[in-house]
Amino acid sequence: DNTTKAATDITLSNLTDFGVYGTVTKDPNSALIFNNTQVTNNSGVYTYSPVQYWIEGAQYTFSAYAPFTNRQWAFTPADGKDAYNGTLSFDNAAAHGEQDLLFAAADRMTDPTINAAPAAVSFTFSHLLSKVVFKYTNGFTDNNITLNVYDVKINNAAAAGTIPVAGGAAGVWTGTGDYARSFGDAAADAADAFANGLSITTEHFYLIPVERAYNITFKVDLYQAGVLLDTYEHEVKTTISLEKGKSYSINANLAPQNVN
Repeated sequence: DNTTKAATDITLSNLTDFGVYGTVTKDPNSALIFNNTQVTNNSGVYTYSPVQYWIEGAQYTFSAYAPFTNRQWAFTPADGKDAYNGTLSFDNAAAHGEQDLLFAAADRMTDPTINAAPAAVSFTFSHLLSKVVFKYTNGFTDNNITLNVYDVKINNAAAAGTIPVAGGAAGVWTGTGDYARSFGDAAADAADAFANGLSITTEHFYLIPVERAYNITFKVDLYQAGVLLDTYEHEVKTTISLEKGKSYSINANLAPQNVN
């Protein structure tokens, strides 16, 4: 439930580094020549060390994961040397739901004779997590009724997860454990209640995309003409099927029929 910042997507403009696994195969032998090698962005030029050299007539496979710095992921290559196949694990509780997670794969077959330097390997990254925000709307028809929403929390987000990488493609997540991810107060200023017909949202955070019955809690202060009438503590249990690489808004309409 600790937090330092909201979720920030990794894009080309802020991708500072990533880790690469790479396998070279020249029948019948294979070797892992990149073993989570850090690739660093230096003003748009990506560099790594030590330099690896192309072998003619060989098959290369690569997988890449971002970010490298402060990473909460770990990749285990199949057979200890297969960069294109293996298992990726991620600790979202340790990341506090604030760390984006990217994946890419590429392959290359070198020519039987190399007469010039082959082109650089290109990676197309995709997002492996889901980004979630909560949106609350004041559905009261009485303009005297204003609301304040706070302490928004998912109490059983998947603490960690694993995803298979097969043939250079990421599969389906399996989530494990529970942890509480606080989404905080929905209003930009928690002291400001919002009026009829208006909506406010929480900050975004990342979740491991699995289907489960999520336990969601939040509090609502109900004001009439600026006077606090009552505070309602809500608990909602709802099954949500999240998919990787997608952003979700979970919406709640706070209306008279919802108040007993």
